[in-house]
Amino acid sequence: MPRKDYMTIKAHETVQQMFNEFVSSKKITKTVALNDMLEMYMLAKDEDLYLKLKRKYLNVSV
Repeated sequence: MPRKDYMTIKAHETVQQMFNEFVSSKKITKTVALNDMLEMYMLAKDEDLYLKLKRKYLNVSV
């Protein structure tokens, strides 16, 4: 059963090891890094939709 507010990402073992070392070296958590990655992905794919959704979830009308 999936846990609330958790996401499973399948990645090659080498990429996972690199990511673990990367976030450790930068002294950031995986959660912070993955949140940044998701936001950058949405922004890169569709800036207008991303900004529309961001305003919606921040309750900003302008």
